[in-house]
Amino acid sequence: MDTIKNPFRRYKAILDGHPAPWTLYPIWAGRRVRSSCRAKVIAFGLFSAVWLGATVAMAVSFGAPSLTADDPISFLPYLLVTFAIVPIVLFVKMARSYAAHGESVLALETFPGSLGGKFSATLQTGIAAARPSARAQTAASGFAVRFTCNRHEQRSSRGSGSSSYRRVLWENTQTVQPTLSNTPSGARLGARFSFDVPFNVPSTSLPVDGERIYWRIEVSHPTLTPKYTASFDVPVYDTRSTQEREAALFESPATGRPVPEEPRDTSADPSDDPAASGVADLVELADAVETTRVSADPRSLIARTFVARRPYDHVERNEFDELIVSTVKGDREARKTRRIAAAGSIVGFFFAPSGVSTVLFFSAVVFALMARSARLTATRARLAGDGLVIDRIRGRKRETTRFEWSKVGLVRVNGAKPHAWHVFITIKGRSGTVPSLVLTDRKRAEGVAAAIESRRNMAALPV
Repeated sequence: MDTIKNPFRRYKAILDGHPAPWTLYPIWAGRRVRSSCRAKVIAFGLFSAVWLGATVAMAVSFGAPSLTADDPISFLPYLLVTFAIVPIVLFVKMARSYAAHGESVLALETFPGSLGGKFSATLQTGIAAARPSARAQTAASGFAVRFTCNRHEQRSSRGSGSSSYRRVLWENTQTVQPTLSNTPSGARLGARFSFDVPFNVPSTSLPVDGERIYWRIEVSHPTLTPKYTASFDVPVYDTRSTQEREAALFESPATGRPVPEEPRDTSADPSDDPAASGVADLVELADAVETTRVSADPRSLIARTFVARRPYDHVERNEFDELIVSTVKGDREARKTRRIAAAGSIVGFFFAPSGVSTVLFFSAVVFALMARSARLTATRARLAGDGLVIDRIRGRKRETTRFEWSKVGLVRVNGAKPHAWHVFITIKGRSGTVPSLVLTDRKRAEGVAAAIESRRNMAALPV
């Protein structure tokens, strides 16, 4: 399939479950990735020009007052002009480096990079090999290459606005010696490198809930003048077949605190209404698991009030070869204790001194949120031949939803906590995702996601 330039159409195609999303991005077309240096220089140049114009206009509006120690405001116009010069200096430095080294291109030998495999690429810089100083310096120290897996998170709050930050989940570095590559404009310096990609890291993903995963190659040289740096965002995906990933479902044992096997048989009964029997079975499962976990958890109620239990999950096949995934999370006793603590904090708020009342108010908010998260929730997904059936219990609310396989889109796994892996299921034409399945092991979560994808793809095949 051709690349999709429109980001909204590309986003929709991926959400609809495109089997090879890396082929849709224009930046990866032809297995050649251009460095973002040129875009950064242009963007920073525009910012510097706008910043300079704004600060000079503000300085002119103040006039040219005489500097007096008794009037700090008189220093403001000159301070504004000083601040305007700083971006200009940085822009000149970036532009000088780009003019000296030109644009760099990364030719991908493995496309896409695969989790648990190798990632190989060849760097083609704009540094002319005829420059004696550049060739001598690169030969002496080589290029420093850094390969990283990153999580970009964006959070917004009413008080401080939105903020974003990058967290490196995995990285590896190596120093490679330069090579020569012939181009129409002459010989250019480059380098070839290869990395082993670990399996236990996330793959490239779309932004979901203010979070996205991306992989990046960063190349630098410590001694070149001006300084040489280049960065490339590259595709790294789990390229195993859905059958291979689904096989991990029964290879990876359940983790967490000891809980016995499924308390009752949840096999489909053709004489029952699937929706009614599914919810009834799920209610009994949630009650049985809750009772069993109370006796199996050696911790006191006070300890469970502050540290919740890990979720419980169970995966099985019934006699119709339908995969059934059941998850239970929450703690009724801990929820009750947290609600009592929140209510006590609210009562104390009205009678305590001003300093203590503030602490009690925030304590009430924290305990109320903790009580909400401890609500007993059970979800069951049944991968039937004609569609995906989701049974869900949250408190007193009970619901059953059925989706045809043609409506199921992107299935994504996200690790919110070490023992809580969420499986998000996108439904075409519907905003958001269906209630997520929470599993205790990454392999099991990926296996469930693969099983859903496999049945969706099989249903799309012509009969």
